[in-house]
Amino acid sequence: MLGKTLLLVEDEVFIAMNEERQLSSRGYNVFHAASGEEAVNLVLNNDEPIDLILMDIDLGSGIDGTEAAEQILANKDIPVVFLSSHTEPEVVEKTEKITSYGYVVKQSGIVVLDASIKMAFKLFEARQRVQENEIAVIQSEELFRTLFDQAAVGVAQVLQDGMLTMVNARFCEIIGYTREELSNINFRDITHPDDVSLDDESIQRVIAGEIDSFEIEKRYIHKAGHAVWIQLYSNVVRDETGTIKYAIAVVTDISNKKEADQNIHFLSSITEQVNDSIIVTDKEFKITYINKAGERLYGYSINEILGKTPALFNAEPMSNQLQQELYSSVMNGNNFESTWLNKRKDGSTFYCNFRISVLCADDGDIIGYIGIQRDISDIKRSEELLRESESSVRRKLKAITEPSGDIGALELVDIIDTNSIKAMMEDLYNVTGIGSAIVDMKGNVLVGVGWQDICTKYHRVNPETEKHCVESDIRLSSGINTGEFKAYKCRNNMWDMASPIVIGNKHMGNFFLGQYFYDDEEVDRELFRQQARRYGFNEDEYLAALDRVPRYKKEVLNKTMSFYTRLAGLISQLSYSNIKLANSVSQLQRAQETNNRKL
Repeated sequence: MLGKTLLLVEDEVFIAMNEERQLSSRGYNVFHAASGEEAVNLVLNNDEPIDLILMDIDLGSGIDGTEAAEQILANKDIPVVFLSSHTEPEVVEKTEKITSYGYVVKQSGIVVLDASIKMAFKLFEARQRVQENEIAVIQSEELFRTLFDQAAVGVAQVLQDGMLTMVNARFCEIIGYTREELSNINFRDITHPDDVSLDDESIQRVIAGEIDSFEIEKRYIHKAGHAVWIQLYSNVVRDETGTIKYAIAVVTDISNKKEADQNIHFLSSITEQVNDSIIVTDKEFKITYINKAGERLYGYSINEILGKTPALFNAEPMSNQLQQELYSSVMNGNNFESTWLNKRKDGSTFYCNFRISVLCADDGDIIGYIGIQRDISDIKRSEELLRESESSVRRKLKAITEPSGDIGALELVDIIDTNSIKAMMEDLYNVTGIGSAIVDMKGNVLVGVGWQDICTKYHRVNPETEKHCVESDIRLSSGINTGEFKAYKCRNNMWDMASPIVIGNKHMGNFFLGQYFYDDEEVDRELFRQQARRYGFNEDEYLAALDRVPRYKKEVLNKTMSFYTRLAGLISQLSYSNIKLANSVSQLQRAQETNNRKL
C-alpha cells in the first residue's frame, strides 16, 4: 500500500500524533483532521486526493464521526474505516449501516490496524470492479438491445422445440407478424412446406453434435400468404455440459435477389440460344461473360478469356489506334458500331460487324459494356465476288465490243466457264480419286475438286500456312513450258503437280493436281508434328488428316497429269478462240452499222 494517502480524523492530539507516526512507518502518507467538520472540508475541498479515511467516532463538540462519514460519502466514493474505543453493539451496527470497510478498536496495535486498512483497500477495489462490471453489463445489454432492434437483418431466438422466444423488428417485417403473434408460433409453422426438410436435415446434425451452425436458403410463408425467400444462418448456444439452450437465427430477405437470379437465368438462356456472339465487360473492359456463340466464333472457352480485354481478338493493322477510338467513344457514354478484321484462337481471321453498348447503374454511372458481334465473312466474300464479277463483265465487254479493247487485260476468271469446267473435273475426280484445281496468277483458286482436309482445314485456314500455299501456287509452279508439267513439294511439305494455262501467249494460271504423297516415299511424321505445334494445330487431328492424304504411283500421276495438261491446252485454245471470234463479230457488226449510216 506504499504511497496511499490516509486522512486520520482524531480529536485527541497525542493519540493522533502516535497513530500518524506508526502509519507513516508503514509507508502511508497521512493527513490529520481534529474534527468532523475539518474532515468533511478536507475531503470535499482539498485538491490532494485521499485514498482512505480512518474515522474516530467521538470528535468533541462538533459533529461526530458517523455524521462526518455520511456527509463525505454522500459526495465521495471513498473507503472509511472507523477507529474507535467503543465496543457497544449498537455503535458498531450504526457504523455498518454507513459503510462496510471495517471497524477497528483503538489500542489494537499497528499490525491489526495496517491489516484492516489493507483489507479495506481490497474490498473497495473489489467493489469498484463489481460496479464497473455491472455498468458494462448494463451498457452491453443496452447496446445489444439497440443492435438487436435496429439490425438490418431479421434476428430470432429459437428454443430447441422450435418456438420463437425473441424476435427483432426486421424479422417481424420480413414475415408480416407482430412480436406478440410470433411468441406463440413455431418456426416450422412459418416455413414453406417444401422446405421444412432442409431445416430438419441441418437440425439433426446440430443435435448429433456434428455442427453448431448452418446456412441455408429457404422460403417462409408471409402472413399475407405469399412466399418469401430468405437466407438463414443459425448458430446454437450450449451450456457448460454441451446441452443446447437455444439457437440464434439470422434471416436475410433475398426475394429480390432470387427474382434477379431468375431474370438473369432467363436472359442467359436467351443469350445462349442466339447465333450472334455476346461479350460483356466491366468498366475497365475486362471480359466477364461470353456466350456459347462467342466461344464458337473465337475458339476460346470462357475460362480462357475471363479478365482479358477484347483487344485479344483485333487483327486490324491499326488495331491499337482503332481500339483507342472505341474506348474513347464508349467511355463517354456513346454506343459504337463498326466492322473490323478479327482473329480466332487458331490465328484465322474473319470480318466482324459489332456494336458496343454502355451498361449503366440506376444512378447513371457506367458499370460495364456489352458487345454483340457477327461474322460477316460470307457477306464480305459475296461483296468481293460481286465486285470481281462486275469487273470481269466490264473487262469482257470492253475486250469484246470496243475496238480498243485489250484481250490481254482479261483475267483467267473472265475467260473460262468455271461452272462447266468444275462439273467436268468432278466427274474425273469420281473416276480417278485424284484432286485437282485451277488457280490464277494471283493465287486465287477458281476451281477446286477433291482437296484434302489437311489443306482445307489447316493449311488454307492458318494465315501463315495459307501464305505458303499461295507462294507455292505462284512461285514454285513458274517456269513450266506450255504443254508440260512438273511435280514440286509446297512449303507446307505436300506434293503438287502443275501445268500452265496459256491464253494468247499469256500465262494466266495453272492447272494443279494434288495434294498427295508417292507410294514409295516415307512420310516424316515428326516434321508434320512440329508443324502442328508451330502453327497451333490440334496435333492429333492434324496427324489424322495427314494419314488421310492419298498415296499414288508416279506412273498413275504422270498419266493423269498428261490428260489434264492436254485439257489445259484445250481450255486455252477454245477460250482464246471464242474471245477472238466474239471480238471479230463485234467489229464486223460495228463496220456494218457504220456503212448503214453512210448509205
